[in-house]
Amino acid sequence: MQIFGLVLLCLLVLIAVAVWRQQRLKRACRAAFLRVYAEWTPVPHFEMSSSYGYPAFTVLFKTKPEVQAAEQAGLNAAFLREIDELCKGRGSKTRPFEAKVAVFFAHEGYMEELLNRTKISP
Repeated sequence: MQIFGLVLLCLLVLIAVAVWRQQRLKRACRAAFLRVYAEWTPVPHFEMSSSYGYPAFTVLFKTKPEVQAAEQAGLNAAFLREIDELCKGRGSKTRPFEAKVAVFFAHEGYMEELLNRTKISP
């Protein structure tokens, strides 16, 4: 019975460490987002999620011209560099984390535009 308790304790510690690491990463990524887009008005919406065990990010602007202007100003590239640095230890040796794949820059109405462009009905 003591071995079972020890194993259970070890599992709980591992889970707690994983949750703590995820929360720490989430705070660091949010801080990076706020640093990069601090002067941008209006500040885009930021969301962090997970996909297949990798962190995934969405930066949602109000309009398409805002996405293009942020790209031309170098803000999106700066955010990608920040995320690459923060997540560099994620992934495996054969499939390391790549911010350019994990970060999605979009605007409100993007999905409708994409559906109209491809002639797919929802």
